[in-house]
Amino acid sequence: MPNACVFVCLALPGVVLLAPALIIAAVVRRGGRKRVTTAIAAIPLGMIGLAALFTILTLALSGFYGIHMSSHPDLLFKKTFQFAPPSETQVLNGYCDLGSDFGMTVLKFRTTKDVIDKIIAGRFTRSDRRTCLWNHENGYSNMPENVLSWFLPPQVSSIDWYTMKGFDGTFGHDEAILGYDKDTQTAYFYWCGVA
Repeated sequence: MPNACVFVCLALPGVVLLAPALIIAAVVRRGGRKRVTTAIAAIPLGMIGLAALFTILTLALSGFYGIHMSSHPDLLFKKTFQFAPPSETQVLNGYCDLGSDFGMTVLKFRTTKDVIDKIIAGRFTRSDRRTCLWNHENGYSNMPENVLSWFLPPQVSSIDWYTMKGFDGTFGHDEAILGYDKDTQTAYFYWCGVA
């Protein structure tokens, strides 16, 4: 769920209560009760403040999660494909970015065709380079330069391309592509989800 939506859902009761609370506080203040006035006004302001704090905390935690997963590509592989990399698999690079309304996972690894078959079994469909890379051109522009430097696959005919919509399921729209170079046994995986 996007952080803006979470903020609105949490802050809305505070915003709705703010105007009546300020009116009541003004009436009570005229009666000489300053402590009660402060308490009445503080309740909706506190609700809005807690919503903002929760939103900031959520953004910070998702940022730390992305940094942690990017620095542990084997763990990112396991989280992405739901199985640990087999002994014949060498995860070369990984990148994870989990934003407020999007998510992105990029992996480059060397493995056997058997592992690729396990990944694509019953989920991915065969595609071609043009379709896969054309569909995700905007997503590539969101990648940091250092990720682009190791991720972009070469333009060779030995790469088999696969695609899958709804790979992750936690976002309203998400799609994954997988390119596997049979000659070098190198796989290029890209997933992007948008709320």
